Amino acid sequence: MESSSGQILTIVNAPVAALIGLAIVAAPALVVMLQSRDARALESCRAEMQQAGAALLAAMEEDPDGFAPALSPVKGALAPVTGYHDGAMDDSRFLYLGYMFEDEQDFNAFREYYTGRTSNSAPFEDAIPLSKPRAGGRNAILRLRVMGDGPDGSAWKTWYQNPSRIPMLYERSKHHAMRGAHVFFLDGHVEFIPHARTTAFPLTRGMAGGVMELDALQPETSQ
Repeated sequence: MESSSGQILTIVNAPVAALIGLAIVAAPALVVMLQSRDARALESCRAEMQQAGAALLAAMEEDPDGFAPALSPVKGALAPVTGYHDGAMDDSRFLYLGYMFEDEQDFNAFREYYTGRTSNSAPFEDAIPLSKPRAGGRNAILRLRVMGDGPDGSAWKTWYQNPSRIPMLYERSKHHAMRGAHVFFLDGHVEFIPHARTTAFPLTRGMAGGVMELDALQPETSQ
């Protein structure tokens, strides 16, 4: 005859076993649900960046000289001086670069320039001089501008050849659960770059960290 303690143990174990079985059955569905949620969040971020970038490209087309909006002179405000398409002046989603970078070396020169100009409340220039010429004789980093605009032989025509590799907008870190960030390029496409690809320009470890450092700078306060 089964003891009362054995009966109690059987009664207790039955619901536990049922719960374990239910968890095993539900686990794949939960994984799918979470992946679907992350995919929707990722697509929403991509669409938002596409809209903001398209507005910047439209502003370039409307500018008589083909320039993108100037970079805000406010320290730590990596945004167009005119604001974004929705009126935001220092957006919680995007970081605007303002200049034509081809690699991390360009960005490092810009970072030094940016820190110096904003510390002295000086306006940004259309060209940032480089201490040493780059490939093709390029001796400056130029402000974002429609590719090919200007007379034959102009720097914007001769120095830059591939707008699909020139970043305009950076997505702020930790904006969604996916480990990586969207980047909007001068040719109008948006690319998601995983953090695992830390050697992939423009989301190299050094450049990503440098952009966040500039974003964290605080404006000067009057005494």
